[in-house]
Amino acid sequence: MSGRTASIMILLLAVVVRLPDALRSVDGTVLDNVAWRECDTAMMARNFSRGDMNPLRPTVDFGGDGEGRVEAEFPFLPWAMALCYQVLGERPEAGRLLNLLASLAALALFLRLAAGLLPPFGALAAGLFFALSPLPTGLATSLQPDGLMLLGVIGAARFFLRYAEEQRGRDLAWAALFLAAALLAKASAAHLGLFFLLLLLGGGSRALLRSPLLWVVGLLAVLPAVLWYLHGRAVWLEHGNSLGLSSEQHWAGAALFTDPRFVIGVLTNQLRHVFPPAVLLLAAWAALRLRHERCVRVALAWWLSTAVFFLLSARTSGDDWAFYYHAVSTPAAALLFGAAVAALGRRMSAGLPARERGLGAVLAAAAACAGLAVFVAPRLAALFGWPLLLALSGLLAFLAAIWALRGRAAGAGLLLLVLCAPQSLLHLGLKVALARAGPRMSAPYRAAREMAPLLQGGGRIAVAGDRSLDEDGCPVDHRVPYMFYWLERRGFSLPLEQVGVEELRGAARRGARWFVIERWQLRSVPGLEEALAGAFPPLYEGAAARLYRLD
Repeated sequence: MSGRTASIMILLLAVVVRLPDALRSVDGTVLDNVAWRECDTAMMARNFSRGDMNPLRPTVDFGGDGEGRVEAEFPFLPWAMALCYQVLGERPEAGRLLNLLASLAALALFLRLAAGLLPPFGALAAGLFFALSPLPTGLATSLQPDGLMLLGVIGAARFFLRYAEEQRGRDLAWAALFLAAALLAKASAAHLGLFFLLLLLGGGSRALLRSPLLWVVGLLAVLPAVLWYLHGRAVWLEHGNSLGLSSEQHWAGAALFTDPRFVIGVLTNQLRHVFPPAVLLLAAWAALRLRHERCVRVALAWWLSTAVFFLLSARTSGDDWAFYYHAVSTPAAALLFGAAVAALGRRMSAGLPARERGLGAVLAAAAACAGLAVFVAPRLAALFGWPLLLALSGLLAFLAAIWALRGRAAGAGLLLLVLCAPQSLLHLGLKVALARAGPRMSAPYRAAREMAPLLQGGGRIAVAGDRSLDEDGCPVDHRVPYMFYWLERRGFSLPLEQVGVEELRGAARRGARWFVIERWQLRSVPGLEEALAGAFPPLYEGAAARLYRLD
């Protein structure tokens, strides 16, 4: 099979793995815990479509009695969704399909990047890893800017690597364009600055650091993001609405060195979502034994740049809910996996290509089983449980490793490494399947559907949010956007510690007619349920939420 044909097969596998969620509505599905951000994106798209299509003026529905202008990343996705709405009607699934196309473009770019760093066998193994990785797979159909940002990151890395090697101006221009888009899509792409610096310092291209052209183009690439985020900061100061940029403390600061939970949180997210056990073993072996190979040096520089960014921003990236931030580490993990598999193939073949083809067949079979797991494993989990499914996948990988090594005396170390290769792909497929095993409609969404007919006439709503300070007293984003989106009402998002009778009467004087609070919020504030019952008539009392009339 030619490399081109194999790449097409990998792209088709990615489509198969991603497509089941491409037509999912914004119904609070428990898929990767991103329902909050999905409603933000769909809300901005709806407001663009129904009102001002100016992409420089995104708005949200939780802006109180104001127009709802909000500080956010550049709204590539919601604005494109609004354009689709003009043709298709308000179908948020259009955004999922747009992100799916972006994810396939990112995979195609990654395959080209890997082909420039690895032998064909290793490049295809890295491509299989990236195609099945749960973070890029989840972002491919999620209404979040992270998928577009990942496309920009991979494009910038690919063209900058070519520029560092061949020093062609057009490669630098393409790298700058992808970098500018990535930074506008999400500020976490800023780790690329350190990545590029490490590449130049460690790759024999230090002379480029003295190139005025490189610095001028770099500044031009960063300038649009600087201007946009300064504009967003001004919006925040004037309107007080943010999607988590200024409304939350991200940087760990000196606490990074005194409080171990920040480092532990970052490492936990990396081990859970980027480097599961078999992948970690292969990556560590590649880092130690193959550290002089160019691909491994690039992968380590890439991973180190993301790790530094995550540690600096550990108040966010170390939280469990922020696991999807770590998607930018996936390309580095995939390159290390590809380098390890390529080295194993060389060891096994020893002049006999048939043995390398045997390992390739094992990886292809493991990838096919991983794709099948996306559809089958959620149904089997109810019968067997996930621990048994993981054990069965390990047994399957072991048998595959024995088959790949057939007729060759192998030490325990080589057997373990060969075992890790198919087990890594099987684990990734099961991880994706596990994320899709949740309910297809959330309890708050069902409550919103039941409450919606009770909101008659005009008027705004007040919605209880989360707490506005964390356990260290640092600000966190308290808003709960999904009730605004599902109920199609504008209004006030109140920090949980500020939810009380007097605060609600103040919101009523500013135009709020109803108050929505979920059961978990009522339980979080002692005496709140009794105080609300004595002050406002309840209109709806469900298992997940309550609705009160304020006027």
